[in-house]
Parts: sequence; C-alpha cells; structure tokens
Amino acid sequence: RETWEYDEFNIGAKNLPLSSFMSFIPDLEELKDEEVIVHCKMGGRSMQAAAILEQMGFKDVKNVVGGIEEWKAKFPGKLN
Repeated sequence: RETWEYDEFNIGAKNLPLSSFMSFIPDLEELKDEEVIVHCKMGGRSMQAAAILEQMGFKDVKNVVGGIEEWKAKFPGKLN
C-alpha cells in the first residue's frame, strides 16, 4: 500500500509500497525461507508483490485475498 493508505489504517505490518517494491528486495533476502505475508488495500497490488517475491526465490509467500478491506470487514477494531 502507498504511504497515505498505510497512514489511514494499518495492522502494524511493515509498509513496502509496490511503486518502490523492488528497492526493498535486498532487505528481504534473509526472509527467503520464511513465511512472508503480503497485503494491500484490495488484494491486487499484493498479488503482484507476491508474484515478484516468488520469482525472486521466496519459498512461502501468502497474499491476503481481499486485502486490508477484507481484513477490516472480518476483524473490525483490529486496526491501528
């Protein structure tokens, strides 16, 4: 999610906007064998980020289908 979206509401996750996502890949290398969960507002951009991570050799990538909007609907009051 873009910074302004993250600032509106978040679940405490690290924010890595898709617009600059590739610049963060070197910082994520140590997580290649760990579970990595990605999300965005609706699920589309995080699906792209998940595909990039998988292409870069990340082994256990999960995308939150429906994004933060789905999270908000299922878990009201669980956002910062």
